[in-house]
Amino acid sequence: MREPTPIRRAVACDLCGGNEAVRIADFDRRGRELSTVMCTGCSLISHEHIPTDNELASYYATQYRQNYHGTAAPAPHRVLRAWQGGEWLLKRLLPHIQPGGRVCEIGAGLGCTVKLLELAGFDADGIEPGESFHTYARECIRARITRSALDEMPLEPHYDFILLVHVIEHFNTPSRALSRIAQMLRPGGRLYVECPNVAAPHAAPGRQFHFAHIYNFTLATLRCLAQTNGFEVVATLADAKQPNLRLLLERTNAAKLVALPCYITALRNWQSQTSWRYYARIDYLKQRLHRELRFASQHIAPQWRVAQIVDRLAAQEPRSAAVPA
Repeated sequence: MREPTPIRRAVACDLCGGNEAVRIADFDRRGRELSTVMCTGCSLISHEHIPTDNELASYYATQYRQNYHGTAAPAPHRVLRAWQGGEWLLKRLLPHIQPGGRVCEIGAGLGCTVKLLELAGFDADGIEPGESFHTYARECIRARITRSALDEMPLEPHYDFILLVHVIEHFNTPSRALSRIAQMLRPGGRLYVECPNVAAPHAAPGRQFHFAHIYNFTLATLRCLAQTNGFEVVATLADAKQPNLRLLLERTNAAKLVALPCYITALRNWQSQTSWRYYARIDYLKQRLHRELRFASQHIAPQWRVAQIVDRLAAQEPRSAAVPA
């Protein structure tokens, strides 16, 4: 395959600082114009035009949920999915969190994971910029969620453990985000990062990109980003072939010089992804069946099942003890 002609972009690469890239896609998953590029210095994939802080703040406050999920208000089946996802994540992370430690989730969504961490005995809170999800998290899930952004949080070592669950891809500069998080962790504090794996078949060719996902990571680029911003990889909780990347990181005293991923290899791997290879996989059929069964389960009386959860949480915490905004 021919190598695309390099272009120069206005904003330097967030990982290696280079300005040269190649364009690998012109449209998003819904056919709207969205230029996506791969850095020729380190193979990090991102939008060609990175949104500003003000553009992102406005988008996430009022538009993101509508654009991404088709509705601003949380539907019952999404609440149930978030609760079940929080239960699954809690089981995976319990061995890695200091008992009774202070935990924060950045981009907490509906607050389900934060509430489950609290019920498990942790001092747990979180932040969520979206208006409707923040309101639901406080009033229905009764989680300690503040409506704010990472840049608004104090740079003080308050936390033992921080979670970024499908959030790091939304930052316009993940390096700045990780640098801030490192300052918010106590010595030896840990960070859990989960995001889509662009090198694995997490979506069909032509359906990988979305305006909200400014960056698209491989295991190699995510590890490099962490290590160059004050973290060491403690454990890789998902391998490089799985649809989602899951890294457990620990705060270190300094950034680390690392060998950057090979751009040519990454480009060849990207160009080899085809619709035939995606849909012909046995794993695709298994994953599709599992997903359909899971979705079907979540649509069985979701309103009633969510009402049970909300009522149980309300019974455990008197109305007068509701968390402040």
